[in-house]
Amino acid sequence: MKHSYDCKTCFNLLIDYLEGELDDEKRRKIEEHLKTCGPCINYFQTYEKTTKLLKTLQEQEASVPKSTQDRIKDFVLKEISDSR
Repeated sequence: MKHSYDCKTCFNLLIDYLEGELDDEKRRKIEEHLKTCGPCINYFQTYEKTTKLLKTLQEQEASVPKSTQDRIKDFVLKEISDSR
């Protein structure tokens, strides 16, 4: 049995994880991965801070264009691929 996920799987489950929408097994596998993967820890922390900031900006009627969101996602996926 696999004890934790790889970086790409964690990245794909990130939003559900941060919003507490994963079942216990998936959450445990992500947390196991985060114990040993510095790049994912940094990304998760940065993503969490960024989403909080974006929520604040949305309250002030600001928005991030979809194209910018897509470029950020593509950049992070490339960084994860390059770090492995």
